[in-house]
This record gives sequence, C-alpha cells and structure tokens, in this order.
Amino acid sequence: MRRGSQDLYQYFSKTLKSLGPFESSPSMAVAVSGGADSLCLAFLAHQWAQENGGTLTALHVDHRLREESSKEADLVKSWLQARGISCVILPWDHQGVLSSIQKKAREARYSLLTNFCKEQGIFHLFLAHHQNDQEETFFYRQSKGSGIEGLAGMSAVEEGPDVRILRPLLGVPKIDLEEFLAPHPFINDPSNTNTKFWRAQFRQNPKQGYSPSFGTERIQLEQTLAIVFARYVQVYPEGYATLLEEFLQNTSPFLQEKVLGKILTTIGGHNYSVRSEVVQRLLKNMPTSAWISAGGCLIRLQGNAYQIIRECGRIQEVQPLKEQSPFLWDGRFMVMPPFPENAFCQALGEEGWQYMKNRPLLPKVPAKVFYALPAFFDKKGKLISLAKVVFTPQTRLLRSLWLSAV
Repeated sequence: MRRGSQDLYQYFSKTLKSLGPFESSPSMAVAVSGGADSLCLAFLAHQWAQENGGTLTALHVDHRLREESSKEADLVKSWLQARGISCVILPWDHQGVLSSIQKKAREARYSLLTNFCKEQGIFHLFLAHHQNDQEETFFYRQSKGSGIEGLAGMSAVEEGPDVRILRPLLGVPKIDLEEFLAPHPFINDPSNTNTKFWRAQFRQNPKQGYSPSFGTERIQLEQTLAIVFARYVQVYPEGYATLLEEFLQNTSPFLQEKVLGKILTTIGGHNYSVRSEVVQRLLKNMPTSAWISAGGCLIRLQGNAYQIIRECGRIQEVQPLKEQSPFLWDGRFMVMPPFPENAFCQALGEEGWQYMKNRPLLPKVPAKVFYALPAFFDKKGKLISLAKVVFTPQTRLLRSLWLSAV
C-alpha cells in the first residue's frame, strides 16, 4: 500500500511504539548516509523526537573511499542542520582498502556508529533499512542456503550490550521513502549501481518469492528456543556455558543444531554464526570426559552436563592500551578501565594461570576457562593482573540467560 507523507509518519510512530519501550526523554541517533532512505528516516525520527521530548543526533560516516566523500559529508551535514538536526561526521581512518571493500566498510561503519553512541550515552540507534533491502537480504541468504532465521531477514530490533539498533522502516518500500523526501536532494552512492557487488546485480534483475511470513516463523522459533535454553543451558559471566546431557535425548536434531550453534557462536567470540557443518559434526561426536575442539571452543562432559569454554589457543587478539576507554576483546568481553600504563591486553594463558591459581576469592570454574580470560601484561610480557570485564554474549537468547544469572 502506497503511503502519503502523513500516513508514513503515522506508520513510523506506530512502529516505534512496538519497538519500545523508550525512556521519558529518549536520547537517539540516526545513521545518515545522505541517500534518500536515511534522510527520510532522519526527518521522521526528528519529528518523533520533538513530539516525545527526545533528542536526536544524526551520524554520518565518511568512509574516505572516494575523493568527493568529505565534501558530500559536509553537504549532508548542512542539509540536516537546516532542518534543526544536529549532525556529527565520523571519519573512517584507514590506509586504503584493496579487497572486501563493502564488508570492511560495513564493519567500520557499525563500529564507528555504536562506539559513538556508547561514548555519548545514546541507547537507541536508527538504521534506514527498508522493505527492498529486506527482500534483497532474503534472496542473498537464500542463495547461501540459509534456514528460517536467515530467511527471516534483518531484525527490526537488535539488543546490543550498549546500544539498541532499530530498523523501523522494514515494512516500507523504497518508493514511499523517495516520495516522502521529494523534492529534497539526496546523494547517490556509485556502489549502488556497481554490478561487481551482489546487491547492485540483484537490483538490475529482481526476483520474486519473498514472503514476510518468514519473520513470523522466526519469532515462533525463537520462542521455542527460549524455552529450550532456559531448561538446558546455563551461561556464566566468566565466558563459558554448560549444557545438560539430557538435552540430546529430549530435543529434535533441528533444535540441537540451533541451540549448540548459538552457544558455540557466543562462547567462541564469533561475529557470525558458526557453520552448520561444524555443529553437525560435533553433534555426531559429542565428547565424554576428554576435551575436544569445535568452533573455537573446547567441549567435554563433566557429570551430567557438557562444559563449553573458549579455546585459548585460538585467541590471537593482543590489544595495546592507548586510552582509558572500554573496548571489546575477543568478541566476548567488554574490558573496563582503569588500565595500567604502557600495557597490553591478551589472553591470560596457561603460564599466566600458574601465577593466579592460588589467589583467594577466584571463582571455582574449570582452569581452562581462566586461560581464555583477558589479562594485562607489561611490554616485557610480565603479568600485571586480570582485566576487569563484562561478558557480552553475541546472541540475544544467551544474553537474556546470562543477565538472569548475574
């Protein structure tokens, strides 16, 4: 159904109500590339913020991949300021990107946006993905063999440890956004028509077959998974999990793969789901008392439950401590200041554990769990101390379990 300007704003307001709750004076940010979609979202969000006592900050990421990008950033900022919208330009500092350009740019963009929100105490970040983007995501994931969760497309809400990502326009076709914005100018990114990128190929040859019903099926699946997780899984703030052995006798192979896959994804510190074949291979060869490796994790049966911990030998991250700001380490822990000067953050390791193991008040967990915890070392490699951390599970279901346990 085509929507006029007033209808679109009413739809937007109704959608935000369903994506709440919001605090009494919400602090929000909106990512604005300068395209029609994100400008439209910024104008809608600004009106909503004014009517609801909130504040809105527009964030424009200057990727610096094209010569004209900085001029475009200033132009976008001027458009927004003319509407009374505060705008901050976030430059991506890099030495040139020669491969996987869109992937690296997307990762940098999300990092810059979420870090700014975290530092400024902004809890809600709006992104302008719309119905056409959702359809493209569906067909791309279908081509990669995705299941229900992948085919459901992008989620309207992603609950992060510091920032809620909201996509209130997923039910709106692009043409409605362009009509709402007209006759306001906007920027066309050349990559949108560059056919070496998959999305541009799709736009030239659109397909049929997308159904919003996949989103409903995903909600039903997550409700089932939530019950299964609550019954069989325990997540600990030290960054490991246990899974009751009876889980394998009482659930279907489909649920077993989903649950175990989410555990491996979180405990292994992965940004994306562990591959299905890795999970299936593990399910066929579940261990007894000896540790086995899978998906960046170590797994063993201890009593009536499987212990699933991070495999220390897979951790490569060594983080120099340059400033007193929290940072994500190994995709699992938010490391909190204060930090020692001229130090590095890396896995404690077995050798470091030998210095720590006899200290009082340490939690009673498997020793190998400690190996994979972040610790501070000086430039000579001497252990200073364990880091002060907050565990940040990647998947929403595991995050809710962990929060209920601490």
